[in-house]
Amino acid sequence: MNHRRLQYRSTSRPKVRKRTALVVLAFVLFFGVLVSPVFFLHVVPDARLTRLARTQYQTALPQVTPRGNIFDSAGELLALSVPSVSLAVRPKKIAAPAELTRRLSRALSLPEREVSAKLKSGKKYVWIKRQFPSSEASALKKFEDPGLEWVNEPRRYYPNRELSSQILGAVGIDGRPLGGIELAYDSILRGKSAAPVTYRDARGTQFEMPDSLEVEDDPHDLWLTLNRSIQFTLESELEGVCRATSAKSCTGIVMDSKTGAILAMASVPSFNPNAFQDYDWRLWKNRAVTDGFEPGSIFKVILAIAALESGRVDPGDRFFCENGSLKIGRHVIHDHEPHGMLSFRDILKVSSNIGFYKVGQRVGKEEFWRVIDSFGFGKKTGIDFPGEEGGFVRKASDWKEIEFATISFGQGVRVTPLQMARAFSVIASGGYDVKPHFAEKVTRPSGEVVWRAAPRFHRVLKESTVAVLTKLLTDVTEEGGTGIQARIPGFRVAGKTGTAQKVKGKGYSHTDFMSSFVGFAPAENPRVTALIVVDEPRGTIY
Repeated sequence: MNHRRLQYRSTSRPKVRKRTALVVLAFVLFFGVLVSPVFFLHVVPDARLTRLARTQYQTALPQVTPRGNIFDSAGELLALSVPSVSLAVRPKKIAAPAELTRRLSRALSLPEREVSAKLKSGKKYVWIKRQFPSSEASALKKFEDPGLEWVNEPRRYYPNRELSSQILGAVGIDGRPLGGIELAYDSILRGKSAAPVTYRDARGTQFEMPDSLEVEDDPHDLWLTLNRSIQFTLESELEGVCRATSAKSCTGIVMDSKTGAILAMASVPSFNPNAFQDYDWRLWKNRAVTDGFEPGSIFKVILAIAALESGRVDPGDRFFCENGSLKIGRHVIHDHEPHGMLSFRDILKVSSNIGFYKVGQRVGKEEFWRVIDSFGFGKKTGIDFPGEEGGFVRKASDWKEIEFATISFGQGVRVTPLQMARAFSVIASGGYDVKPHFAEKVTRPSGEVVWRAAPRFHRVLKESTVAVLTKLLTDVTEEGGTGIQARIPGFRVAGKTGTAQKVKGKGYSHTDFMSSFVGFAPAENPRVTALIVVDEPRGTIY
């Protein structure tokens, strides 16, 4: 019996040890599972947790940093950053609120009611005035108050005021671009500078680390294709035309015929970007790029191109122009003056609507549409400027006969001034497509060039078409042509006039027009393409 008990004990001990080991292992695993997250939290780096922790003791303070300069093609400054001072207060730290209100109001030309409201706002930190000259701050800085905080921050300044304003755009008081080239090239002009970072302790007190103001990359300078002298001339002429015709607005473009570089572009009335907040936002728009219109007779040149490129019409071919009136279905189209038989050359010279419809019938809808599409109408040009409109042209398969007629003379399509200037530059360049652009090069502050525009060209018109069309467009500005006012002594000018009725309500107005001219010179070796659009001129409309 004892022998059996001993045998039982000896055989049970390994089982006890095994059970004990299993229990211990279970406890070790259990505690390991509990402890391991703590270990990883304290020892192993975790980017996500690091970001969460930093939000508790550091914050980024929005502060305006200097932007790169903007130059014209000759190196004339168009935009730069200048030193300025901003004043903020911590209302809870103000020692003498009433006295401070009077001093701030007097020195900064602010209403006392406005200053007092800010000091009583209950906020921890409020701006009193942003980005004003240091001279205004000199008297205030003598008045010591623990609640005052001065911040040196640059202000964007445009030395030429309204000149080129709709191209340049503006920069808000927070340093953010509000439009134009400032917006299009913000990453270059602003650089990749990190926002200044301050740190907070457990009580929320802020302090700055020495390495917190390091930047990754300096802002770069931008050189535009603009020529300030040409820009000034264009704006002056547009203002004169608007005054003389009491027009709603006037828009103009001057391009390099060979490269598509924009030499000048403007709309009047315009605005002063140094005080952009004082102007209606609609005056900020660069209407040559952002606004479409029905072009009228200047669009006839696109049908003329289709006629010559297809070989279906020669300059001497004659068409009957119905003595000024032609019925199409229940509609009637008219000419400004009645004409009988006219050659294609004369149809373009006198700008006969009926004549162009007859030409269009011989060319055909599909061929006409093919040329319209190849010239990029209905699509954006891709210019380096924000807010470009692409216009609108319906496909030929959707045209009714009356629409075919009206599109032949520029009604029922929507284009931008830039698209029309580009189309004429194709002719002026000898038949090569040109891409409009503003940027010429980008440089570092040291002057080192880091990027330069490199226009690319491909032929879209035959040389024979260009030669014939240039001659036909030159006739337009000679005696008997509609563009005789565009003649320049010593030069031969090629161009086309346009007078389009504006859509008002459900139909076309008989009193409101868009008058235009687009052309290039010298006709033999074009250097500039220019377009002018006058919106709702009064008195003479041609």
